[in-house]
Amino acid sequence: MNRGLTVESLTVVRGGRTVVRGVDLTVSPGEVVALLGPNGAGRSSTILAMCGLLPAAGGSVSLNGRSLTGLRPDRVRGAGVSTVLENHRVLADLTVHDNLKVAGGRRGTGRVERVERVLQTFPELVEHLDRPAGQLSGGQQQMLALGQALASQPQVLLIDEMSMGLAPVVVSRLLGVLRTLADDGIGVLLVEQFAHLALSISDRASVMTRGKCVFSGAASDLDRDPDLLHRLYMGAGVEDVLDG
Repeated sequence: MNRGLTVESLTVVRGGRTVVRGVDLTVSPGEVVALLGPNGAGRSSTILAMCGLLPAAGGSVSLNGRSLTGLRPDRVRGAGVSTVLENHRVLADLTVHDNLKVAGGRRGTGRVERVERVLQTFPELVEHLDRPAGQLSGGQQQMLALGQALASQPQVLLIDEMSMGLAPVVVSRLLGVLRTLADDGIGVLLVEQFAHLALSISDRASVMTRGKCVFSGAASDLDRDPDLLHRLYMGAGVEDVLDG
């Protein structure tokens, strides 16, 4: 049974300081979940722990009931969870085509078909296949970074600050792709600094402040109530918000 990604009581320590405190999250197949919060709330640390780039000091991460806790990033990716980190992490000296081929896996494992599917999703990259990735615009690099993640045929995508430094038209294009991917059955967890953008394509949302999850619910509840979102960002727990 495909139950999606489950995070339970996740705790992360960085530099001797607890930055994520007992966070619970779920991402089901076919839905977009926005992970919101002010700078320093622990959102990126949560993503890094989920994909294996940071160790979890406590709690667990699992996909379809299979534990991913403590696995190396390549094992997490191989299990079906792909991550797109902020700042367009592409292989700058390799061509666009080589970036996609590397992400698509070994020859003989459907790599050509995976790359073709990426290019169907992002036809903007086709004319740049022979260019070094470092010569692409910021928007094109973000498309390539997302394309690399898609080439591994993920069940779940973890996206960290996709809109950073990009033109609004590019952000709109990328958000549309994420919504389409979710509609096709991929689960998406989206960390985004611009809450209204994330909420516009999300089914559910969680809000973190000071390393804790203070709200989990329908994205539409936050989208239509900016005051509620503001109070959560200022550190009010959901009980305080409801009592207020």
